[in-house]
Amino acid sequence: MPLFILISGYLFAFSCKSKTWTELLYAKLKQIMIPLLCWSCVSLVVETVKIIIGISSHKFGVLWMGQTIISGFIHGPWFLWAVWWSSFLVIIGRRFFKDNVFFYIAVFILTMFIPDNNNSAQYKFMLPYFVLAYLFNKYDLKSKIKGVYVNITLFLASLSLYIWLLPHFGFDSYIYMSGYSILNKN
Repeated sequence: MPLFILISGYLFAFSCKSKTWTELLYAKLKQIMIPLLCWSCVSLVVETVKIIIGISSHKFGVLWMGQTIISGFIHGPWFLWAVWWSSFLVIIGRRFFKDNVFFYIAVFILTMFIPDNNNSAQYKFMLPYFVLAYLFNKYDLKSKIKGVYVNITLFLASLSLYIWLLPHFGFDSYIYMSGYSILNKN
């Protein structure tokens, strides 16, 4: 998922170069909300089939259908919501704060104090990936990091950091288990 979000942030910078903030907002609404609505319909069909073949004990009705569609929309593919919220924050940062890095740092710090409800831990965890890729493309850092020596050095530094951190990884300490909010910690 971080790779998907990195690619989304990197590509979002191209959209930002050619569109106004209102066009960006409208485009993101279409690009994210339509797949979420389609996912809701798929969820409704799956749940209906479960009722028909007797796997589910829910009663078929209009209220149940509405709840299933809303639940599929809200709790569907969380990564699309992560792209939506990240895009929305970048649009705000672009429009009102001129992509000031301190704005993004402040948002990142503030996200640590938001409770981890309804997949918000995943959204908050993906935000830095999106913003870093967006800023990398926006400021054309790829052209500033030239040369084989620099690329090999960055690769070796990243590999060394990965190897050094690997023994510290534990299944009880990754984002899906530990959460993201400072306030959730015991």
